[in-house]
Amino acid sequence: MLMVTGNNLLWLSLIIFLTINTTTLAQPNFIDYYCDHKVTINTTFERNYKTIFSELPTTNNGFGFFNLSVGTGTNYVSSIALCRGDINPDVCQNCLNDSIVKVQQVCPHKFYTIAYYELCWLYINNFTILGNTNIPFYTYNSVGQNTTNVSLFNGDLRPLLERLQGEAASGGSLKKFATGNATGPDFTTIYALVQCTPDLSSQECSDCVQTLFNQITTLFNGLVGGQIFSHICHMQYDITKFYNDSAFVILPSPSSPSPSTNSSISPVSLPPPGKKKNTARYVIIAIVSVIVIVFITIASCSIFMRSRNNKESPPSQSKPQTSSLINLITFILLLSKDILGAVFALITTEY
Repeated sequence: MLMVTGNNLLWLSLIIFLTINTTTLAQPNFIDYYCDHKVTINTTFERNYKTIFSELPTTNNGFGFFNLSVGTGTNYVSSIALCRGDINPDVCQNCLNDSIVKVQQVCPHKFYTIAYYELCWLYINNFTILGNTNIPFYTYNSVGQNTTNVSLFNGDLRPLLERLQGEAASGGSLKKFATGNATGPDFTTIYALVQCTPDLSSQECSDCVQTLFNQITTLFNGLVGGQIFSHICHMQYDITKFYNDSAFVILPSPSSPSPSTNSSISPVSLPPPGKKKNTARYVIIAIVSVIVIVFITIASCSIFMRSRNNKESPPSQSKPQTSSLINLITFILLLSKDILGAVFALITTEY
């Protein structure tokens, strides 16, 4: 007869908790993030807010830029996301997916949200984001040690950044991104990257990047590496190469504009959130439910049989029987973990 003690039940419950949460808690920490303004529960605004998380990853313009707006008036929610221009499609989608999961953990039900990873960033608000060049704040990250000659280093860095500023600003309406290098003092090589969201005009991109450049001497004066983010532009430099030589082309979905299209990007409108399909989500819920049901069924039957036949079971058989049950359920949990991992991999590929 199989038996489960109270301590074993606690141990097995812990295994279930860890198994189910292993894949959902794997997102890295943001470089920086900010969130504010609570979302009111059970409202149209909340439904629109949740739609952003589920549908934004499907709006790729073909070059790693995502934008989505849902609702009107007081129920309006807007969002954009941008991947760094030198990463491949899989890395881009995974970065955005991680951002969406992580931001809901660190900023639960906050609709004013901006979060930065090294390779992508995400911005959500309740006003139109596209075309809004106001920079409410920026974040920065210093890298490396001090240079031996600050004036010479800055003298070599400035022309490089200005050149990349012009190259990025001259990009089309699908991508504004540039990388390059220059020789610095003491035979060092300075590598740099500049990027803007592609909805900006050439002048808007240039002005945004210039705003970041103006902070370099204050934030990084003498440092051989640094990066500054705003929600519409980004710059980074270092004496260690940190970008790919050739930028990967992210193939657009059938509904996305082709790279030859010169029309400006506009927000993507969606049908009411209640009509969307959440097949992947339902699959996960179903799998987790089956796991829990199997466990509860086995545990309940074991406890019932133990209560009923306690006097008939020799004490010497208790430990082997308990061990058999533990081995059985551990096997089921490990199998379930593999299934969950496969489902999450399928969802990532689908996005």
